[in-house]
Amino acid sequence: MAYVQTTNKADGTERHRMFWRVKTGDGKMRLVSKDYKGDGGRQEALEEARFQEATDKRRPTEELSPDRTISDYLDEWSEGYKMGLAHSSAYNVDWSVNKLKVWVGSARLKDFSGQTLVRIKSSANTEGLAPVTARKIMRLFKAAITDAMADNLVPPNTFAALKTKKGKIKTPEVKPRPQLRSIGETMLLSDKLRKTHPDLADMLVLAAYTGMRFGEISGLQWESVSFKMNKITVERTSVKGPNGYEVRMRTKTKSGHRKIPMAKEVREMFIRRGRQFSGLIFKTKAGKPIPAPTAANPIKKAATELGVAHGWHCSRHYWCSLLIERGRPMPKISKLMGHSSMRVTQEEYAWAIPDPDDDEMFLSVLNDSSLLGSAYNSV
Repeated sequence: MAYVQTTNKADGTERHRMFWRVKTGDGKMRLVSKDYKGDGGRQEALEEARFQEATDKRRPTEELSPDRTISDYLDEWSEGYKMGLAHSSAYNVDWSVNKLKVWVGSARLKDFSGQTLVRIKSSANTEGLAPVTARKIMRLFKAAITDAMADNLVPPNTFAALKTKKGKIKTPEVKPRPQLRSIGETMLLSDKLRKTHPDLADMLVLAAYTGMRFGEISGLQWESVSFKMNKITVERTSVKGPNGYEVRMRTKTKSGHRKIPMAKEVREMFIRRGRQFSGLIFKTKAGKPIPAPTAANPIKKAATELGVAHGWHCSRHYWCSLLIERGRPMPKISKLMGHSSMRVTQEEYAWAIPDPDDDEMFLSVLNDSSLLGSAYNSV
C-alpha cells in the first residue's frame, strides 16, 4: 500500500516522502521510500507513489483469497492510508471505515461487483448522513477498491454497474440565503471585541474587507502582505494536527492560492499592528495559529449582545454577494473567493444573482454610485 508522509522544512515548505512495498529475493516484504521531486502537493505525491508502486518490478502479487472479507481488507488498507495524515484526518478515516464495515457486512472480496457498490451507496443514502459526508465516504471506499483491483484482490471492471448514460443537464437547486453580516455590523463586532480580544478584532476587519476563510486568516504571514503592490497573497492555511493547530503551505482548493486587493481599512490595521518581515500575523502566546474554537466563543457572545450574525462565513457571504450585486465579472469573483470553479460560486450564491426579469433591481444597482473603497475599483 503506497502512502506519503508530509513534514515541514525549516524554510516553511513541505517535504513529501513516498513509501511503497516490494518483495525481496528471499520472499520477504520490504518498505522502500523516495522523496517527491514534483511541484505538486500531497495528493500529487500520493498519485506518484501509487504509480511507482504499480510500475515497480519488485511489487508483490497477491492471490484472490476466497474467504477474505471486504471488512478485513478495509482494516488493512486504512492502516496504510492513514500514514502521514494529521490526527483529525486519521480519525475521519477510521470513522468512515467503521461505517463502511457495517454497510458491507460479511461480503467477500471475491464476490465484489458493481452491484455491491450500488447496494452500499443505497445504504449511505438511507443512513441520514449529510450528502457531502456520504460522498466523502464513498470516495474513500472507491479508493480502497481501486487499490484492491490493482492488487488483483477484486475482479476487474467492478465500477461498470455505476456507469449511466448521459442525460440532460439538470438545473441545480437554488440554495437558501445564508446568514449575512454586513461590513458595518462586522466593524461594530470588531470594536466590541477590541479591548478583550484585540487579535480577533483585527481578524474580523480582515474578514470584512477580503472575504477570506478563517484558516486562511489564521495562517496568514507577514511575507504574504505586499504594501508596495497593495495585495494580500493567500497561500497558506492553518489546520488541526496531532500537536494542535499548525500552518500548512497549501490552501483549501488549488484555486485557493490567490491575490486579494488590500482595502484602506486593512492596510491601516496592519500598520497599527506593526509591520514585520516574517512570521504569523495573528498568533497565540505560544507562537501558533489561533484555533477556530478559541475564536468562536467570544465572537458568538459579542454578536448575540449586538444582535448580529456570529458565523465566520457570514462576512464572506456578504462580501461575495456585494461583488455580485455591483456587477463584477463572475470569473473574477470566483477567483477572489478561492472557489475550485466558477460553477461553485454560481451554485452557492445563486440567491444573490439578480433575476434578469427584475427590472427594478437592475436599475437600483445601476443608479447606485456609492463605493466600497478605492481598493475595490480594480476588482
